[in-house]
Amino acid sequence: DPCPCGSGKKYKKCCGASA
Repeated sequence: DPCPCGSGKKYKKCCGASA
C-alpha cells in the first residue's frame, strides 16, 4: 500500500520505517 506521507513509496519505505 502507498504511504500517506506523499513520497509515493511503499509504507515501509516511508512512515512504516519509524512505526
